[in-house]
Amino acid sequence: MIRATRRISMTTAHRYIRPHMTHLSLVPFVILLAAQPALGQEPQLGDKYTDGVSFTATDSLLSWSLDITFQDRMTLRAPVFGDRPFEAVIDTVKRQEEGRILFYHAVSSRAEVLVMLQASEGKGGSRYAVQAEVMPAEGGAMTLHKGSGRFLPPQELHYAWRLVSFNGEAIDPKRFRDAPPAIAFQVPLGTVTGTTGCNDISGDFSAGYRTLRFGRLVGTRMHCPPVEDLEERYVNALSGRDLRYSVTSSELRLRHSDGTELVFKRVR
Repeated sequence: MIRATRRISMTTAHRYIRPHMTHLSLVPFVILLAAQPALGQEPQLGDKYTDGVSFTATDSLLSWSLDITFQDRMTLRAPVFGDRPFEAVIDTVKRQEEGRILFYHAVSSRAEVLVMLQASEGKGGSRYAVQAEVMPAEGGAMTLHKGSGRFLPPQELHYAWRLVSFNGEAIDPKRFRDAPPAIAFQVPLGTVTGTTGCNDISGDFSAGYRTLRFGRLVGTRMHCPPVEDLEERYVNALSGRDLRYSVTSSELRLRHSDGTELVFKRVR
């Protein structure tokens, strides 16, 4: 078991995790492969969507990898662990700076791991710089793994969804000439298509910590006077905003910090 004197304190994590890790000057440690992945070298996501992975990271040489699931389970593969990766349930998640910095802490009989994610500028904060500190349970050198990663949207999104409620107002399908507002996610591609109830729309989206962020949605420009007000509010509610989500096999809820809420039902 890990000695109490070496246990990482999440309440003070923000004070001692720094790019150069100066607080470790009295503790032997090794920095492993600090390079950032170059554009075009992102590893294939493979089955991560179907495996329920919510965050994935590695370095440019693919020498280590980190997966965090929606069930808050951490898997860290690195040379220090040999052929058997570190696996443990995350016991603490700490957010700072409006969610731009996150800390994950997990302990097993083999090691204690503290992961820091820091959102990169641009791209709607979809890329994160990653630092993973590993303290072996049986002593030895602390290792520091650095790279980059991204959040993944849940596989359950990969359907078409019809808007049924907007800020508590029920959406009557009979108001619309063809079909009510709806949206469909192409999860592996990070794109969306849909309708406002009048015009077709399309764009991209990215995932954050329990959030979705839509990029600029573009669409056709037909005039539908009976529903134009709803159409404008619907597009504005989605475009360029961080929306907290909850999703089941039949319902999707998107909420903004200003109180805006959209409820969708899965189209079967």
